[in-house]
Amino acid sequence: MKKFLVGVLFTQVTAISIMNKAIIDQGFCHNEHVKLELPVECGSNFTASLLYSTNGNIILQCQHPFHDSWTCGAENVTGKYNASTDIFEIDFIYNETLHGGQQYNISIRCNDSSQAIQIFLEPCLSGFVVNATLFNESSIIVDCQHSSFNYSRSTLSIQQKEGNEYGTGSKNYHTPGCLSKIDY
Repeated sequence: MKKFLVGVLFTQVTAISIMNKAIIDQGFCHNEHVKLELPVECGSNFTASLLYSTNGNIILQCQHPFHDSWTCGAENVTGKYNASTDIFEIDFIYNETLHGGQQYNISIRCNDSSQAIQIFLEPCLSGFVVNATLFNESSIIVDCQHSSFNYSRSTLSIQQKEGNEYGTGSKNYHTPGCLSKIDY
C-alpha cells in the first residue's frame, strides 16, 4: 500500500488546520487538481518535505528564504508558500491509481513543539445508482445533481438487475447539472 508523508518544519507552532477541508472531504476524481491549503502561522525560516512513506524517497523538499514567498516542486507535486498570507499550499493532480485511498500525514514543527494531521485522499463517488421502471420509452433524461459527477468522464449506462445493458450515453458538458439523454 502506497502512502505519502508530508513533513513541514517551522519555528513556532499552532494547531494545524486545513483551510479547504470541506472540498477535500468530498473526494477527488481522476486527473482533478488538488490544492491543500495550510495556514502555517510560523513567520520565520522553515523547510517543508513531502515524503513517500513506502520507500522514504523525498518527493518534495523546499527551503524557505527569509521573509519571502517561494515555490518549489518535483515530479507532479508543488509546494508554495506565500509570506503575505502565511499559507502553505501543496498542489498535485489526483491520480486514482496512485492516490485513491491513500493519505497525507502532515506534521509541523516549530522549535521544540510539533503538531500533526492526516488527510485521507478519498476518491470521488462512483457507481451512482437509480432505480426506475420504464414502459415503452425510447430515451430518458438523466439529471445528475452530485457535484462529484462534474469531474466524471465515464459513460452512463442503463442496465437490468441481471446486468444486461439497455443503452449508454455521455455527459452533456454544455449543460449545467450534467443533463444527459440516453437512447436505448
